[in-house]
Amino acid sequence: MMSGNNSADMSGVEGFKKALEADFLRQVAELKKDSDNFISEQIFLARRDTERKVHSIRVKHRKEYELLLEREKRRALLEVREEAMSRINSYLDDLSEKVCREIVNLRKDSTRYPFVIEALVHEALEALGEAAVVIVAMGEGLLVPVDPKVDLIEESDPGPEWGGCVVLDSRTRSVIVNNSIKARWDLFQKVFLKEFSEIYGDVLEGFNRFSRELRIP
Repeated sequence: MMSGNNSADMSGVEGFKKALEADFLRQVAELKKDSDNFISEQIFLARRDTERKVHSIRVKHRKEYELLLEREKRRALLEVREEAMSRINSYLDDLSEKVCREIVNLRKDSTRYPFVIEALVHEALEALGEAAVVIVAMGEGLLVPVDPKVDLIEESDPGPEWGGCVVLDSRTRSVIVNNSIKARWDLFQKVFLKEFSEIYGDVLEGFNRFSRELRIP
């Protein structure tokens, strides 16, 4: 078991978080630029295709024209929405793989990783608020810091995904705090998805913008 300076622990964790966030913001900017170009192109193609389809009927059958135009608007939006979601999911999958590789390297770093797992254990114990069983991956039990709330340390194979810890109340083992690095990453992804939803709100939630831009005089 080991303990370290709390401020140094948190500094290491915060530095790791900031590195992930900086990489996320950079890639979001690139993805937004690329997706905006894609959306503009899709709007242009949808408008052109719709003009061709309705040209032969708009004079004689105005109602048919309006129904067809509305249908084409919805079809174009659906395609753009599906493409946007595909890109977002692909981006998150790629980013998750990259983070996983970085975590593998972090866990091999005997200088940095002990501070990270110590901070995660203390955070989990504080959240649990009672005597606890701390579960870590095989070979990482010695990294669990000394703390009066720790009744028992268990090494598990497989252990917490990507390292970190899971703590249980020692009395019933029914109250669980998952503070594995994978669980933390999953929380980060929710933040990323919120950012994407704000960027692509009109694509993912409605089609007023597309209705305006697809309007045919």
